[in-house]
Amino acid sequence: MDYCTLGFHCPTCDFNIHVECALLLPKVIENKCDKHPLSLRYEPAQDHISEYFCEICEDEFDPWEWFYHCTTCAQSMHAACMPLILQVQCEQATYKENRKCVYEFLNVKFGGTLEVKGHSHRLAFAQGRKSDGECSECGYKLQYKMIFKCLECEFAVDYRCASRLVG
Repeated sequence: MDYCTLGFHCPTCDFNIHVECALLLPKVIENKCDKHPLSLRYEPAQDHISEYFCEICEDEFDPWEWFYHCTTCAQSMHAACMPLILQVQCEQATYKENRKCVYEFLNVKFGGTLEVKGHSHRLAFAQGRKSDGECSECGYKLQYKMIFKCLECEFAVDYRCASRLVG
């Protein structure tokens, strides 16, 4: 976050978030692929028997911090990762260049697979990481973008390119 932008800062965690990013977090998110709502929480879910892992970044997290959770299928994600599904453009989880509605990817299930033209394996929907490199179609970096990647080889494409390769 640059110093010319109004935002919130936690000195303990060294976490920054723009005001507009903080205000995007709805209390409940509907995912049409699962038909289960993800609720915004700030405490562990009752009867949740294992650790919490984010469906977006795949990192373990503390359930005493804000997160989204589906009690039916036990899927969870960091509240801080919500801006990541908005095509993050920098390390501080901002999205100045590509402001997207938080609902853009709600019809896509993380870990769900897709068949595309020109590739023999199914692709999994995931949050792009630095190790994913560049899009096999357009050549842009995949880090912080929503991508479809092959779990059997190094093929990976960003969401827009995958949309063009479907069907």
